[in-house]
Amino acid sequence: MSHLTEELFGNVETFLEEHLTEYESVEEAVAAYMNLYNEQNRKKHQGQVGFMELSDLLEELAYEREDTRRLQLAQQILERDKENVDAKIAQLEVESVNQLEVLSQLKEFESQERKKWLKGDRSGWVNFKERPYMRLKNRLAFQYFNQKLYPQALKHFEELYRMNPSDNLGSRYMMMVLYCFLYQWDKAVKFANQKEHKEDAEMIGKLLVLAIITERSLDAQRLFKKMVDLDENFLPALDFSRDVESARTMFSMAKEGYFEISSLSLFDGLEEFLFGTEIVFEWLRKHYEEYYQEEFELHTVRNPLFAGLPSGAVQSLLEEGLIRPEDFQSFKKKDLLALQGIGKVSVERLIANGVQLKEG
Repeated sequence: MSHLTEELFGNVETFLEEHLTEYESVEEAVAAYMNLYNEQNRKKHQGQVGFMELSDLLEELAYEREDTRRLQLAQQILERDKENVDAKIAQLEVESVNQLEVLSQLKEFESQERKKWLKGDRSGWVNFKERPYMRLKNRLAFQYFNQKLYPQALKHFEELYRMNPSDNLGSRYMMMVLYCFLYQWDKAVKFANQKEHKEDAEMIGKLLVLAIITERSLDAQRLFKKMVDLDENFLPALDFSRDVESARTMFSMAKEGYFEISSLSLFDGLEEFLFGTEIVFEWLRKHYEEYYQEEFELHTVRNPLFAGLPSGAVQSLLEEGLIRPEDFQSFKKKDLLALQGIGKVSVERLIANGVQLKEG
């Protein structure tokens, strides 16, 4: 949910808490608030500052990456809302002289905001007022992670997940990443086997990496097969035609948004294992090649439909997705003859092998 929508709902909630008894129904109270909302929005366009402007600034801050502009936005927000957590985070991140100072200030800020959070409902993401604190805790957790302080990072991500099981901030994936960095196989397996995670390809993909680096060969092979079932495109997310250094470069460029790689998030956070050494990359390359070789043999050497066909004809049929008898149901003889490498002899062989073609 955007900052704009989030703040709107938060303001409605506050308005109802303070003024609901003044109206005959919730609907009437909400209508009254929306009238106020629209009036303030109108005043904004007349050059007057209203809460809509604050929402616009927060929306821009959430996506801004350039430090000078982030600081400008943070200062403008704090002029209107001096206790705004998101603006304070941006300000301290930009103004700090180094990452150690960022970490130190985030720790202190999180400690202060936690005391306020403990006095509240503690109902999680559904409570709009708790979201700034949760975003702050998430930033602190990532700061620990970026400084390679993995146990501390894991502690905060695990707390975030307990605070908000619906996991709007994606803490579960960072927990799995950190189980890899800390080689915590048992915890990772237990977490990945939870009902809500069993069919989550991103969770299983990270567990696969952990199985590889902890040399659990049978587990790795089992997880590899499960990944193929869950997401057959997970291996093309890495370009195995390249060496490990070239693949790292391509992966980094994709993360920066220069182009898109399918299923990139399956490996997000694990670049050090994928490219820091060749162990994981080469294991995946080996099983990638074995998998596709097995698939090719399944559809060619072991496929009775292709018995007696020349390799060129088989390749053309595979490229057209013609693998099973039912795949040919909409094809006429002339359609097959139009394919490269398919002649009359090949068509007759296919018919003898069980293919039924349309008349005409």
